[in-house]
Amino acid sequence: MVSCKLFKIEVSDKRNPEPQIILLDNQLEVSPTGAVRISKSDFFSSGIRIKSESNLIYIDPLAITDTDKADYIFITHGHPDHFSMRDIRKITKPETLIICPKNVAKKLSRYDIKIREVKPGDLIDLDVKLEVEVVEAYNLHNAFLWLKAHPTSKQNVGYVFTADI
Repeated sequence: MVSCKLFKIEVSDKRNPEPQIILLDNQLEVSPTGAVRISKSDFFSSGIRIKSESNLIYIDPLAITDTDKADYIFITHGHPDHFSMRDIRKITKPETLIICPKNVAKKLSRYDIKIREVKPGDLIDLDVKLEVEVVEAYNLHNAFLWLKAHPTSKQNVGYVFTADI
C-alpha cells in the first residue's frame, strides 16, 4: 500500500521543495507530482506518480512538470486540487484510462477519453502486477465552520494499491 500525507513547506523553510523519488524494491518509482504555491507557501498536493518498467500511473495529477504520458490516471474527487483537466491533458494519450468516481466521470464525459467509473468497494485488477481497491474518502468533521468539504453523499474515493513486486 502506498500513501502520501499532505504537508506544507513555509517559505522560510530550507528544505528542497522539489518532488523526491522513492524507489520500491528497484521496480517502482513513487513521487509526488509537484509543488503548488498558495499564499506565499509551497506545498505538495496529493498528486502521486508511480512508474514501473512498463507503466506510468498518476493519482490526482496536479502541477505536472514532466510530459511523460500516463497509462492510467486515478482521480479521487472533483475538487480542483485533485482534478485538474489542464494537467490531465498534459499526460493523456489515446490509450490512457482514467479511473474516477461518478461525479468526475460526468465532468470528463464531454472529452474524447477512456473513462472507468468506480465506487467504494470496487476492486480493479490492472493486469500489470497491480491490484487496486476503491475505498470511501470523506471527512468526519466539518472543515470550515458548518461546511463539510467531503461528505459521504459525494462518494469520493481513495485507492489502496497492492503491487506484486
